[in-house]
Amino acid sequence: MRNLTLVLSIAVIALSSCLKKGFNAPPDISSVDPNIPVNITIAQLKAGIGNTTQRIDSDWTIYGIVNADDRSGNLYKQINIEDSTGGISILIDAYSLYTKYPVGRKVYVRLKGLYYGLYSKFPQLGYAPDYTGAVNNIPGPTADNYIVGANYPNAVSMTSFTDLSALKAVNVSMLGRLVTIDNVQVVAADTAKTYSDSLTASNITLEDCSGNKIVIRTSNFADFHGMHVPKGKGKIIALYTCFNATPQLVIRDTSDLQLSGVRCVGTEPPAPTLISIDSMRKMYPGSGSFSLPAAQITGVVISDINNKNVPSGNFVIEDASRKGVVLYIPGSSTYKLGDSLLINLAGGRLELYPATGSGSLMELTGLSASKISKVGSNKSVTPTVLTIAQLNADFSEYESTLVKIINATILGSGSYSGNKTLADGTGTISLYTSATASFSGDPLPTGTHNVTGIATPYSQGNELKLRNPALDIQ
Repeated sequence: MRNLTLVLSIAVIALSSCLKKGFNAPPDISSVDPNIPVNITIAQLKAGIGNTTQRIDSDWTIYGIVNADDRSGNLYKQINIEDSTGGISILIDAYSLYTKYPVGRKVYVRLKGLYYGLYSKFPQLGYAPDYTGAVNNIPGPTADNYIVGANYPNAVSMTSFTDLSALKAVNVSMLGRLVTIDNVQVVAADTAKTYSDSLTASNITLEDCSGNKIVIRTSNFADFHGMHVPKGKGKIIALYTCFNATPQLVIRDTSDLQLSGVRCVGTEPPAPTLISIDSMRKMYPGSGSFSLPAAQITGVVISDINNKNVPSGNFVIEDASRKGVVLYIPGSSTYKLGDSLLINLAGGRLELYPATGSGSLMELTGLSASKISKVGSNKSVTPTVLTIAQLNADFSEYESTLVKIINATILGSGSYSGNKTLADGTGTISLYTSATASFSGDPLPTGTHNVTGIATPYSQGNELKLRNPALDIQ
């Protein structure tokens, strides 16, 4: 597939910050559907053009529901849509397409002027082809001329299979469709692998209990590429693609690989599936208390309990997916800055605090200390470097993660205690320090500094929380 590189009750007591929801809601969540007339299906489009690259000059319009987007980075500058007859990829020269075309959004595509083509026999819609004959991405500024977003959310269709027998050779009718396959496992030789090598897209092999096999292709730019694959048997949800005569599955994030049962040959279930914090956060339905499945996450503690800008029992972790979450273990001050943790989610819940209103914090609650294992210490997390304008524009993307603002000034005088204003020339944000923090009475620094903190939404506006000035004010 082109551009796939072939192809996761804190009562935050005395915390003034309460974060927004832990997922990026699309900009339009209305029920409005423009009901643009549709005069061809995806299957008819494929059948009508065949195995050639061709400009579409007919006034054709298709529709589809987005079944895969670029949120995790496993798809790049493309979305995939599916109607009741088939699926197809749409190449768009823009980033973060999931903010406009998330999974579940209905879209209409006006085809006149676009090109239909095959990349290694996988069907795509795009723009004028390059010298190889492969279609290019639709220029971002012109995409709205062809693609019209409609209502959201919609149920995403999935075609179910009990094993791999119907998919182990390229099944043309299923290309571009979302499939679920039961009774599968990663082959034993690949269970020690990560989803992808750090330098290039990679394959792992999936098998059913009859020995049928298929590959899972993962980009090295996927935010979960460095996580280890699960070792059990169960179900996979994936986009069905191909590379010439080789069928391939592409997962959207680690929650699509639900392999926690006993393997085809085995007596004991393996350890719970390891998922990313990003995948865990995306399970949350948006309100209420959500009970988590049997799974594990890992993360490095980015909060500093020793300097007391976080209450006892609260701590924040971040993982390789560049996502974070706040946890609360009653009465516990065990977890220190830089501790690497393995957390069993069974019995845990995702909730918002407060449950209603603006500035809600996503929190992981309901776990005891027995579900948390310290596997390392003195680990570091590299903060994401942003301007304040960039941070404020997409704050929920960085919730509970470590960010760094370059050449910033703390306005005013006095001590750190309370809310201070941080400015960098692109905007301002509150810098919050609890009165109980060990450094709350220290005088504010003058001049410009590089300032690191934990991104923490609050009902009155966005905030950064320092861990301690010696580490975070440079």
